[in-house]
Amino acid sequence: MEDNPVFAKLHIRWNKLLQIAELLHFQKPMVSLLYVLCQYVLVSHKISN
Repeated sequence: MEDNPVFAKLHIRWNKLLQIAELLHFQKPMVSLLYVLCQYVLVSHKISN
């Protein structure tokens, strides 16, 4: 499993996501707001198509 390059890439990507999540932990309300906005945009985009 460790020798698989795809697994290695995913692992690195996951670690980066965790680091970003830690950095953004202090800005949690802002992240939540952005998440809600993104969901709203995606939903309204789906409805309009």
